[in-house]
Amino acid sequence: MSVNYSIWPVVLVIYNLPPWLCMKQPSFLISTIIDGPKGPGDRIDVFLQPLVAELKELWDIGLRTFDAVSQEYFQMRAALLWTISDFPDYAMLSGWPTRGGNACPNCGVRTHSTYLKNGHKFCYCGHRRFLPDGHRMRRDRHSFDGTMNFEPSVTRITVAELHDQLRDVPTAYRKEDLVAQQAAQQSRKQRRREQRQSSTWKKKKNIFLELPYWADHDIRHNLDLMHIEKNVCENILHTLLGTKGKTKDNLSTRKDLQLMNIRSSLHPVSKPNVRRYIMHYPTHRFVLLALQLHDFVREEAMLGGPVQYRWMYPIERYLGTLKRYVRNRANPNGSIAHGYLVEECMTFCSRYLGDLETKENRVVRHDDLGSIRGRGLFGSRCNLDFITLQQIHGYILGNVEVIGPLRSVHLESIKRMRPNASPREVQQIHIKQFPGWFQTYVEDPTHNVDGTITANIKTLAQGPYTHATRFTSCIVSGIRFRVKSRDEGKKTQCAGVMVNVETISYASARDLNPRAGSVAYYGLVTDIIEVEYSNEIRFLLFKCDWADPEKGVKDDEYKYKMMIISGQGLTLTMVAYPDERLIIG
Repeated sequence: MSVNYSIWPVVLVIYNLPPWLCMKQPSFLISTIIDGPKGPGDRIDVFLQPLVAELKELWDIGLRTFDAVSQEYFQMRAALLWTISDFPDYAMLSGWPTRGGNACPNCGVRTHSTYLKNGHKFCYCGHRRFLPDGHRMRRDRHSFDGTMNFEPSVTRITVAELHDQLRDVPTAYRKEDLVAQQAAQQSRKQRRREQRQSSTWKKKKNIFLELPYWADHDIRHNLDLMHIEKNVCENILHTLLGTKGKTKDNLSTRKDLQLMNIRSSLHPVSKPNVRRYIMHYPTHRFVLLALQLHDFVREEAMLGGPVQYRWMYPIERYLGTLKRYVRNRANPNGSIAHGYLVEECMTFCSRYLGDLETKENRVVRHDDLGSIRGRGLFGSRCNLDFITLQQIHGYILGNVEVIGPLRSVHLESIKRMRPNASPREVQQIHIKQFPGWFQTYVEDPTHNVDGTITANIKTLAQGPYTHATRFTSCIVSGIRFRVKSRDEGKKTQCAGVMVNVETISYASARDLNPRAGSVAYYGLVTDIIEVEYSNEIRFLLFKCDWADPEKGVKDDEYKYKMMIISGQGLTLTMVAYPDERLIIG
């Protein structure tokens, strides 16, 4: 299919769906496919008439719908919230020209612009009027266009002003009128002057104004952040890198600076007797001045909510899916319509086929199969030495909730036997003696008169088997973890962990007033072991290299956690977001 062939699908997004389904492709609805090979331009309203007629019907009359929760019928109504498109399509949908001297659809005729004679384009200035009154940049002549700006900020156009501006906009044209209009604008200079001085809308009214509620919307057409950030980023990078043909710092720009009488150090110098110019580049580094955002962009962010529901990223990905439907390049629109209908039917049917694996019920990639303890991957059998086995057994007995009351009983018995012992000594004795005391306590039948010693507690008292399973990767609660040795050389790092521990902190060995609290420990997984007490009782444990919570953890200038882990001559720096989710860099 030629790149010059243009097909325009009109996609509807249902905002009533949950956030995790709203912007997914199976939830998109294609109401219209505008055929090519060229774009519709201002005639897009002709193709949108069936959609607008259905929207008016859904608003005025509604549709009888069955509510599966209340088991009742109700009259469902629908409203068009806003449109999402790039900036040229903004003009087609809204009716306001996004080219020329008054290109800003929110400022309208109050747009500040200057035509660059050498660059042959408009330069939009006057953004300083959106800064607070008295801001130092309002008085800065050198960094901007050589003038000071004390104008008040522009307010959004009201509904009354919108109706007043659109009152005399024609909606029908005769062929002879269009020919006469074209003949009167033969001069390019004259057309540009009229385009700049024009204070009216384009040659058509927005068809969505036929909807009774459309003019009252605070946001009717979204400024697409995806294209804005793409264009701004590309222009800045190409200018900084000096990319030939794409940089904005060229000879035409320097000549326009000379005509505007600003930035004299950047003016081009002509060589005598040679039709060439010398361009002097500044010796200092580039300084990017970050002005306050356009008030209308900030206002849209406050009114529209999260930007992931108002930008073109999901739509652009969906357009790639529609392109893959094309099998007959002579009729691409038919191929897209056929592929969409097949996909729509398959999606509808798959939601009622619970016993078959479909795209709707397919198991996620990191699925732990419903296991509470997690699911190990790439495992091998091994035998544990006596010291490792005792450490694992002591850790499990110190953290299993079912034997929490017995841990309290053991601590009280130590305090009675050694009343003068410090809390630190009591804790050390408890960690060392509890596994043996626990086994003796459980085996004594006098302690099980009321049946509190269950079969699982008796199994835990016997200790784990010497043989275990060692994994290099595992999945716990939908999150994949890998050991550090397997994580090396991979782009996606999954060896980092963070644990909030309720612990007792001691200032020294003689501290008689320890403090209890939550401490965040950060580390790297070095081993993953699954031990067995029986066929039903198994535990998946991580062995980690931990960072010192006092000396190895600090906040950088952006309030991100930075951890330095040193071990075996290796120093790693880990960066975590403020909500403590770990990312290794």
